[in-house]
Amino acid sequence: MDLDYREIFEKIGPSLYRLAYSYVKSASDAEDVTQEAFLRLFNSDRRFQTMEDVKRWLMTVTANRCRDLLRSARRRKEVSIETTLPEPTEAAQLDTQLDIGTALFRLEEKYRVVIYLYYYEGYATKDVSRILHITQSAVLSRLERARKKLQELLGGDWLEGS
Repeated sequence: MDLDYREIFEKIGPSLYRLAYSYVKSASDAEDVTQEAFLRLFNSDRRFQTMEDVKRWLMTVTANRCRDLLRSARRRKEVSIETTLPEPTEAAQLDTQLDIGTALFRLEEKYRVVIYLYYYEGYATKDVSRILHITQSAVLSRLERARKKLQELLGGDWLEGS
C-alpha cells in the first residue's frame, strides 16, 4: 500500500490526538506525541496492507510514547493543577452533576485509555490489548472497573438500558 501522508494525517490524526490527550491531559503534550507518531511513520520503512493497519500501528506508537512521557523525569517535576486544588467536599460533589467528559478525565489513566479505545475508536478488546500491550482479560477487567467508576461519578443509572 502506498502511503498518502496527508490523507493519513487527516483521517487518523484527530483520533491519535484524542488518544494522546486521554493519556497526558495536556493539549501541547498531546500535539507533540501526535507529531512524533507521524514522524515515526514517515521515517519508517514498514509496509502496511490497509489503512486500518496504519491506524493500529500509529495508535500503538502513540500509546507507547504517552507512557514514556508520563514516566519521564521532566513530566514528574511538573506540578499538575489537579494536585494544587483542594478536594471538593462531599456535599459539593453531590451537588455537582458531572458530564461524561469530565467524569472520564477523573478516571485513572489506565481506565480512561481503554474506555477511549473501546467506545470512541471502536476497537475490539483484542485490538485494545495489542495496542496497549496488555492481556485481553486485563482490558475486560479495566473496562468493567471503568464503567463502575463512571457510574459512581455520574451518580446513577446512566449505564442501564445500554
